Amino acid sequence: MKTLKVLVLVNVILFFAGCTKNNNANLQYGEAVLGGCNLKSVQKSDDEGKNDAVIITTSKDSIHIFVGLNYTCKADPFETRCEIINDIVYMHLIDSCHNIDYCYFKCMCYYTFDFLFKRSTEGGIDCKYNVILDNLQSGNSDIIFEGIIRAE
Repeated sequence: MKTLKVLVLVNVILFFAGCTKNNNANLQYGEAVLGGCNLKSVQKSDDEGKNDAVIITTSKDSIHIFVGLNYTCKADPFETRCEIINDIVYMHLIDSCHNIDYCYFKCMCYYTFDFLFKRSTEGGIDCKYNVILDNLQSGNSDIIFEGIIRAE
């Protein structure tokens, strides 16, 4: 039982320490702001045909990770989840549709997700990220983007 408590404590410390390898500053997840076709007022995106993308913007105290994704129209509502585990940031885009007849139309739409993080102003950031598309209906989870977050 004592060993189990120690293992749980170590996992909790690693979970909250995200991106601290090599004396990096702590990175704390704030929220994800949904845009594009995630908004109920948008029936079809004006950004149709834009490339899928990840754009990372850094400042002294924050990091914004913008994700743009072409995906089937009316797949909303998307949900998001973010985890920072062992120097890897996992950003989940969750297609939570449970009724194919209601959710999916025969067109493409551009969904946007802006993941916002706070960071300490001391030291740099050097950690990996994965953007994962989770489809609850099919049970599939696929890494659609991966890369490295670097900031001085």
